[in-house]
Amino acid sequence: MEKIELQNFCRNVVYIRKKLNLSKTRMAKLMGIGMCTYNKIENGIVTSRVNVLVLCAMYNNFGVLPNVLMYDDTEQIDRELCYHREQNKTTVLC
Repeated sequence: MEKIELQNFCRNVVYIRKKLNLSKTRMAKLMGIGMCTYNKIENGIVTSRVNVLVLCAMYNNFGVLPNVLMYDDTEQIDRELCYHREQNKTTVLC
């Protein structure tokens, strides 16, 4: 992955957490990672080998496709969150 994609991924993780009003602890749990790793992501520190399981967890829990997490497109993220909510009857805010 390119550096800009990793930066976008980190920003988008924070965006989703705040949009859904989740605590850092809850977000880390949903992503299947520890708090130390999660805090690194929030601070923009992530290796170029983002774990496939993390990307799958983001999709399974929030409906956001892995490739969308790499782009600077919060409108697309919002659309995917809303679609996921409609399909799963969850409380994601649109």
